[in-house]
Parts: sequence; C-alpha cells; structure tokens
Amino acid sequence: LEQGLAQGRRETVLALLQEKMPLDLIARVTKLSAEKIQDIGKLNGIL
Repeated sequence: LEQGLAQGRRETVLALLQEKMPLDLIARVTKLSAEKIQDIGKLNGIL
C-alpha cells in the first residue's frame, strides 16, 4: 500500500512540474519537501 501511495505521489509531482506549478505549492499539496520534489524532477528530466 505504501509503495502504491509513493508511486501516486511521484506521478502527481511530475504532472504538476510539467504544468509549471511552483515548488512551494507542489510541496503543500503532496506533503513532500521541495528538495525531494526537485530530486524527482531531475531524475525524470523535468528540472
């Protein structure tokens, strides 16, 4: 279950980054740190 939630959160982060949403807004929505969001974006070629 936790793995599925993490995957869904990662997909949400990627979708929001692709829509050019601000990092602070993504952090509030997903409850992830800005650093983690940047890591996800960089690993997927978005940032």
